[in-house]
Amino acid sequence: MDAEKTGRYIAACRKRKQMTQKELADRLGVTNKAVSKWETGQGMPDISVLLELARVLEVPVEEILRGGSKESAYETVGETNPLYVIEKSDQKKQINFQKTCSLGGYLSEGAGWVLLVLGVLCLALQVWFLLNRGRYQIEYMAWWMFYVVNAGALLFLLLGGICVRRLRRFALKPAVAAVFGLLFCGNLAAAFLTGTDQREVIRLSPGLSGNCMVLKIREDSGAARLYRPAAGPFVRPAEEIPFTVAGEVKTQWLEKDVCAVTYESEEDGGVHQFVATYGDRSDGVAYYYVSNALLGTWVGEDGYRLELTGGPDGGIILETPRGTEFYEYEDCLQYGTLALVLPGQGPKWTLVLNRDCILESGETTVNDGGTVTLCRVSMKDTTPVTLRRVMDGAAG
Repeated sequence: MDAEKTGRYIAACRKRKQMTQKELADRLGVTNKAVSKWETGQGMPDISVLLELARVLEVPVEEILRGGSKESAYETVGETNPLYVIEKSDQKKQINFQKTCSLGGYLSEGAGWVLLVLGVLCLALQVWFLLNRGRYQIEYMAWWMFYVVNAGALLFLLLGGICVRRLRRFALKPAVAAVFGLLFCGNLAAAFLTGTDQREVIRLSPGLSGNCMVLKIREDSGAARLYRPAAGPFVRPAEEIPFTVAGEVKTQWLEKDVCAVTYESEEDGGVHQFVATYGDRSDGVAYYYVSNALLGTWVGEDGYRLELTGGPDGGIILETPRGTEFYEYEDCLQYGTLALVLPGQGPKWTLVLNRDCILESGETTVNDGGTVTLCRVSMKDTTPVTLRRVMDGAAG
C-alpha cells in the first residue's frame, strides 16, 4: 500500500463530496489532524474507521487501500490482459453510477433549499397576517387556509432539512421529528376544534381573469357579506347583502367580472339577487349610470328586444316570448357600473354590460358593436340571452 497515493485519493474523494477536513473528521469521529495526516501520506486510516470512511466517501474500501480505482490500475496493462476489457467495462459502469448518484445528490440539495425557502415564506406570511389583519381589515378567503399554510410551513421545513446534507442529521433526530409531529397534530386539532360560525361561498370567475366572488353567511342569523380581493389569498369585507340568506345560494358569472348571487330570504319569503361587479367599461375614473349608457334598442334571438328611452316618460321596455314588460328607471337597482336589476324589489331580470361595451371618455352611450347580457332571476338554472344594439338612443 502506498500511503501518499491513498492520501491523495482520500483528499480527491472528499473534495468531490464538497466536504472540508473538519466535516469529514466530524462524520468519522476523529480529529482534523488525523484526516490531514492521511491526506498528506503521513499515516493510514485505522481499520476501525476504514469502513465508515468508505461509506461516507461512497467508494469501495479496496479503492482507498489501493489509492485509486481499478481503471487506473489497469491503464498500464493494456489489451494483453484478457480481463482488461471486462474490468474497463465494469469500471465505466461504476463511474457512470457514481456520476448519477452525484447528480441526484445535487438535485436533492437544490430541492431541499427550495423547500426551506417555501417554509420560511409561509411562516413570514402567517406572522405578517397576524400582525396586520386588524390594521388592514383582511381575512383569508376561507377559514381553513390559515391552517393549511401552517401545515405547509411545517412540512416544507422538515422535508427541506432532510434533503439538505448539512441539516440532515439534525432533521432526522427523533426529538426534532417529535416536535414537528406535535406541531402538525396540534395545528390539525385546532382546525377541527375552532371551525367557523360562517358559511363560505367562494366562486372563481371563468377563464384567467383572476376575479373571485367570496360570500360569507352567518349560520345563526343568515346575515351575509360580500368580500372583495385584497392581496393574494386575503380578502376585505365589503357590501352587506340587503336581505338575510336562507338555504342554498345560486351563483352565476354573467361576465368574467360580473357574478349574480341569487338567494331566498325568510324575511319576506321571496327571491332576491345581489350582483358583484369587479371592473368598469370606461376609463375607470367617472361614475356613470348604466341606463344612460345603454340608451337605444337592443335585439337578441327568440324574440327578445330591449329598448331604453330617455326623457321624462322614459324607461325600459322589455319584449320577451312571454310578453312585454315596462320598468321605470327609479325602480331598477344598479350595481357598480356594469349591471342593472329589473326591478330592484322582487327582481325579475339582470342586465349586464359585456366586455365589448366600451364607454369612451366624454361620451354618454357605449360604442356601437357592443353587446349586453339579459338573464332571468330565478333559483333554477337560467340561460342568459345576448342582445346587440341596432339603433342609437337619444335623450329626449
